[in-house]
Amino acid sequence: MSKAEKLTASKLIVLILVLGLVLLLITLGFWQLDRAKQKEILIEQWHQPAIQIKFPLVTDAGDYYQKIEISGKLDQQHIFLLDNRTRQGKVGYELLALLAVQQDSWILVNLGWLAADSDRSILPVIQLPAGELKISGWLKKVNRAFQLQTDAWGANWPKRIQQVEMSKIAKVRGVKSIYKNILLAEKPLVKGLVTDWKPVNMSVEKHIGYAFQWFLMAIVLCALLFWLWRYSKLEKGEKAYE
Repeated sequence: MSKAEKLTASKLIVLILVLGLVLLLITLGFWQLDRAKQKEILIEQWHQPAIQIKFPLVTDAGDYYQKIEISGKLDQQHIFLLDNRTRQGKVGYELLALLAVQQDSWILVNLGWLAADSDRSILPVIQLPAGELKISGWLKKVNRAFQLQTDAWGANWPKRIQQVEMSKIAKVRGVKSIYKNILLAEKPLVKGLVTDWKPVNMSVEKHIGYAFQWFLMAIVLCALLFWLWRYSKLEKGEKAYE
């Protein structure tokens, strides 16, 4: 292979790599726009008025929040503390309790966040309201978190847990039917709890901004590629003229 052929092959490889990168940037841009659209749907669903429902439910909330209003009695004796939840830089727990909505039908309710004691061996003492309650909130899909080891729950109550496992909760409580989605309570039922739930972690505007950045980078690469091509053509022309 001659020197000119090697140079041409190198340019072709660079061209393919740059075009591949441009395609990747454009794909990332459209992916961010798609995420922005999904977030818009979530936010719109979040602000819909609550609907009254009856159990058992067969539908799955999926990734979309459905606001509901439901009545039942909280299990006051068996409380779960979802560990390592932060608010404004403070570590704490999210307080979970089962709501009996009808005979042998339960839904797990996230009642809100509370700060943890500086001494990790001291768990908060919680007194849940008794009697029939009407709770409004949002159904949320339970996503399993990655764990390096098995989440070992103690024998005592309240139980400090690392993630929500419906089957495990049902087993330790000795109940048969727990709805597969968790309910995020709209208002705190206990003093000191915080229910500042947010439907999305990243705003729609940020996704659009990221998409703009990816598209802009793709345009810059295309402009640079065009400039290099023009420079190469001009250089060839000058050499031919010489």
